Amino acid sequence: MFVRAIMTPEDKLIKISSDQRLKEALEVIKKEGFLSLPVVDEDEFIGYISKMYIYEKFIESDETDFEAYLEKPVRGYAYMNMEPILDSTLVEDAAEAFFRNKVMFIPVVDRQNRFQGIVTQKALFEVVVKVFGLKDAKITIFSQDFVGSLASILDIVQRHGCNVTNIAKYDVGVMGTQEISLRVEGEDPEGLVEKLKDKGIKVREFMPAQE
Repeated sequence: MFVRAIMTPEDKLIKISSDQRLKEALEVIKKEGFLSLPVVDEDEFIGYISKMYIYEKFIESDETDFEAYLEKPVRGYAYMNMEPILDSTLVEDAAEAFFRNKVMFIPVVDRQNRFQGIVTQKALFEVVVKVFGLKDAKITIFSQDFVGSLASILDIVQRHGCNVTNIAKYDVGVMGTQEISLRVEGEDPEGLVEKLKDKGIKVREFMPAQE
């Protein structure tokens, strides 16, 4: 999946231009309750402007008149703590960029470097939850033969009329034991747990689906 599928498009964003005053930027940030705003001139992403950055730069300067300071244009205070990514960037690559750069949102551009929108942490997390079935029922199983156990487990799941939405394997580190985590969807996951147990599958834990 490309980030263009989950980004907030440019026309849905509250932006500010580089020739607007710091005072205007601060007013918008406070009114909307944002931490920062994208600074965009026509279709060019300039950077970010934040309330904290505005105050920090005033404190660092030799100026004493805050009102006069706020009359300055945003262009001199827009900063770039992360380069934009292409709208054709894969979602998983965007996730890595989030963790690496510790930002709240990532600007998105097309191949002509025209600003397209932003990807937020919330949008990314919602995709992760959906793709990995993190709200589906979870069955945790102990096994010492992953391949053999998995074949038996999937056969039982299919016969019970459930679907597997995600599978993860973890090495427990004790006598070759592995933990198999299944996310499943279906009408009767509790009944599936009982069928697994009846077939000798060591079910360690069951968590019902979340609303």
